[in-house]
Amino acid sequence: MKNIVIKEHSIKEFLLFVLLFCILLALGIYSQWPTTITPDAAMHAEIVELIRAQGVVTTWQPYAVNQYTYPPLFHYIAFLLPLEPIDAVRALGLVLWLLLPVAMYLLLSTFDRRAAVIGAILIGLVPSFSNVFIYSEFPQLMSMVLLLLEWYFLRKEKHAAAAVAVGVIGLTHVFFVLVAAALFLAHVWLGGKVRALRYLGLSAVVMIPWLYAYGQIVMNVLAGTWENTRYNLTQPVFGFWSSNALYDWFVSAHGLTLVLMVLASYGLLTVKDRVLRGLFVVCVVLSVYHIPFTQLKMFDLLAVPAVMLAAIGLSAISLKSFWKKSVVVIVVIFMLMLQVNHFWVAKNWWLNPEIAPTEEFTDAARWLRSYDDTFTRVFFYQASAWGGVLSGKLPLDPDITHLEAFSDDYKEQVEGQRKIKEALVDGEGIDADIVERYDIKYFVLPVEFAGELKSDLLYSNDVWGVYRIYKKE
Repeated sequence: MKNIVIKEHSIKEFLLFVLLFCILLALGIYSQWPTTITPDAAMHAEIVELIRAQGVVTTWQPYAVNQYTYPPLFHYIAFLLPLEPIDAVRALGLVLWLLLPVAMYLLLSTFDRRAAVIGAILIGLVPSFSNVFIYSEFPQLMSMVLLLLEWYFLRKEKHAAAAVAVGVIGLTHVFFVLVAAALFLAHVWLGGKVRALRYLGLSAVVMIPWLYAYGQIVMNVLAGTWENTRYNLTQPVFGFWSSNALYDWFVSAHGLTLVLMVLASYGLLTVKDRVLRGLFVVCVVLSVYHIPFTQLKMFDLLAVPAVMLAAIGLSAISLKSFWKKSVVVIVVIFMLMLQVNHFWVAKNWWLNPEIAPTEEFTDAARWLRSYDDTFTRVFFYQASAWGGVLSGKLPLDPDITHLEAFSDDYKEQVEGQRKIKEALVDGEGIDADIVERYDIKYFVLPVEFAGELKSDLLYSNDVWGVYRIYKKE
């Protein structure tokens, strides 16, 4: 009889996971195809192209003359997929999106088997956290899946496996390897397993292929050339958030939501695990008050302990079985409604055409790919990185991660993009020397700028035109 009950329970869990996967798959495809609302997917596709061109990636060439130090494990995996780079990174991102609930289930099953399924469902339904996927921050998503697996190994006292997970995260994401190492240290210290610290040597061994790049990042930071330093100075996420910002990010329909935070607060009172409680408190503090270079990473991470505590809190509610199941169903349906709405709003209202393509822009870029399949340099008036991957070309302004130190050559290249765009807006002649220096073969522009070019119009959809530029004699 006991075996029958366990089998029936397992079948129900399997069917719930199938349903969850179908929902997340539909939302994922909807948000990523035909294009996304940020240039991140295009940037990751550029890195796959770098691997295709170089093998062992060390620079951003042929896109730009610039050193490469971004952890590339995600991109090497995408490179192995039999797809075009842009489809490969999105397909792999989608797989990670589906694996996230599985990793959460494994981890939560070490706390409370009853809470494991609830947590697995909820992690896919948190509006603010889904931005990591919607914005195509796939290496971050991969590192967070690995972080859950590391924590699972720590809970099982498989310290060697956990240390390897830390090393793999180091090959995936610069910021979350620090979080992974801190989690390892906190868990073994608070658990009285200090001798397990020796396993961290395995992390360093796994990271050997990329340790030189981390050394270069440290040198760039010390030299004041790390672009992330300047980039973060422009980000409005430092200091205390205003009350309106706290509402938007923590309890609104597009944030962590009031329901999840109330349940997490209840779970915080019931759970005894000091690592889980500590992670939640630290993430809340560093989300309310931001410190340099964390951007919104600590807020993204907050979703993990919040979901875990909420699931534990739901399973700990003292109600009869029928009413407890009813509360869980109501919470899940409510979160699902918010999540579907969040994906729809992001797709339809959050598009910035300066960095992501409109339908007409996509049409023009794809036409150029069918017209000329060579890897030539092109000026795209906006959404430059996307224009490059959609057309199979080299944009004058590729999207290079701010975790690099920008070279003078790359800065001059971006400045060339700015000067051409400024000349078009002001109705002045384009500097032919810039066109000649970077061997720009085509221009993709809004049709209203056609009069500013001495060029052939090759294609137009009444919004965007593709022009072949005349070179300097």
